[in-house]
Amino acid sequence: MRHAPAFEAGALVPALAIAWRMEEMGVRVFARHVEVLADAHPHAPLLPLLQSVLDDERRHARAARRCVERLVSPTSTTEEAALALLVADVDRIERRLGVLGALVLWTWGGWLWMRARLASFTSR
Repeated sequence: MRHAPAFEAGALVPALAIAWRMEEMGVRVFARHVEVLADAHPHAPLLPLLQSVLDDERRHARAARRCVERLVSPTSTTEEAALALLVADVDRIERRLGVLGALVLWTWGGWLWMRARLASFTSR
């Protein structure tokens, strides 16, 4: 919430930044699962499915990152610095709180997304 005023796009940037970092967390989790299963049971029938999910998570993470990058003005060092602080905050929460942190970030991101949607709806 406190980061939103730093961006011309407002609360949409923090909401999408949270989504980006959550997708990155998913990539780490699924990559670890694929690695462990591939080492223990390289022919496990679940392995191709997990690899497919990992590939999807990687695509989602790239898409979310690109969305954030498009919303942050490339000519504004202020917005770029604010984004770096935002990402550091999100990562700190995720590392510190684990699953609870993921739930908090998911809720926070959902709230910011709904707030941005409501603002765009009421400004018409």
